[in-house]
Amino acid sequence: MKKKIKSEAEEEQSSAFSALREELDEKSSKIKELNKTTVELEKFKREKDEFEESIKAELEKELSKN
Repeated sequence: MKKKIKSEAEEEQSSAFSALREELDEKSSKIKELNKTTVELEKFKREKDEFEESIKAELEKELSKN
């Protein structure tokens, strides 16, 4: 009887541990994806800023010719 109860308790604990591991893996994956997206967003912001600066420089160049 005790062995059966102990076995059931261990099985439940193992099942709970597996569920927590799956949840942790899922959240870890989401964090990795979020970090990747954040890096891409920063890259696009930098490119946008560089493009704006380039356009401003070209406009100033054109305006100074006149």
